[in-house]
Amino acid sequence: MTAILRALLVAIAVAIPAAWASAQDLPALHDVTGVAPDDVLNVRTAPDASAAAIGFLAPDASMVEVTELAPDGAWGKINLSERSGWVAMRFLDRRAEDMAVDDTPPDLRCSGTEPFWALRLGADQTIMAVAGEVTQEMPAAERIASSNQTGRFAAVTGDDAAELSGTIAALPCTDGMSDLSFGLEAQIILQDDAG
Repeated sequence: MTAILRALLVAIAVAIPAAWASAQDLPALHDVTGVAPDDVLNVRTAPDASAAAIGFLAPDASMVEVTELAPDGAWGKINLSERSGWVAMRFLDRRAEDMAVDDTPPDLRCSGTEPFWALRLGADQTIMAVAGEVTQEMPAAERIASSNQTGRFAAVTGDDAAELSGTIAALPCTDGMSDLSFGLEAQIILQDDAG
């Protein structure tokens, strides 16, 4: 039986609403700046300085992934633990580099819903698990950079039992079950040994 899975794939980010994606490419990585060494940058429930704080970023935090901007551009949405929250953009400095194949973690883990699934693109092997199906373990995927776009690459692997191919791109993505927003989207096709 052919198991074809087309899903939006989320990676933990470390690493965007469509209205702002063209004006400021998101997701984008930022470093905290302008916060005193003995202070923190609050993460709030809404893009407003009077909104409740749900956590904080250290004054030297780096690689903070902003996935969305408030309509006025003054606040950025980030993920913190298992929640999304807002930080004042005046305290974030965008990193110069875009995501490239070499910048992706060597052990990229993603998961999704409907059905529940998990993918690990590891340095040593690729593992694809789909609820109710046999877990596929394959060689490490080859990561191929896009020749005409930054922030996008293909992943290809396979063995006698299964083949996996797909694209991973710096685009907005959600898991459909939580309020988290992620900065990487993937479209994956898995074909097992039964066809």
